[in-house]
Amino acid sequence: MVYLSGHPDMVHEATNKAIENGVDTNILFADPYEFGGRLDLAVQTSEQYNQKLPEPDWPDPTPEVWAALDNGKILTKILTDFYTLVFSDPRLSPFFKGYTITRLIEKQYSFLYRLLTGERVYFGERPKNAHHWMVISNELFDYRESLFFSCCEKHHVPLDVMDKLRIIDAASTNTSITFLRVKAFLFWGVFIST
Repeated sequence: MVYLSGHPDMVHEATNKAIENGVDTNILFADPYEFGGRLDLAVQTSEQYNQKLPEPDWPDPTPEVWAALDNGKILTKILTDFYTLVFSDPRLSPFFKGYTITRLIEKQYSFLYRLLTGERVYFGERPKNAHHWMVISNELFDYRESLFFSCCEKHHVPLDVMDKLRIIDAASTNTSITFLRVKAFLFWGVFIST
């Protein structure tokens, strides 16, 4: 069962997201807060919220990268090693207070599975919308990247696959800010973003 209650905008967006991700409408219950005041505004608002929002664009899948990661088996090992390093790192661990390694691996795995295969298995926020309040220096962002790719090397990910992962990461975390990256740790870790 999925129960949604709150501000009408939030309930509308969450309802559409749930439906887009395959939640059966028979188990979906939405109860937006009602506005006091004009009835015509409430009717207009109600009609507006019954419209389905378009699905956000996702990049084209890269099944060759997924296959090179042994259909996710190597990715699980990489993410496990990466998060183990991150949680013990004094510079990165503060970003993860209140989270478990297991939960972050699960979220990151499902996001990457969706991104690399195109299959609709990820139900969370896109990194751009998640934890937008965090700011990361270029140095720390590069440090995070080096840790991740050292885990890739440990698990013998081919260089051409790592290059493709770097390209995907760069394209997904592009920003015009030059001195600070207010970016997603998009892949391999932190849902931090512009």
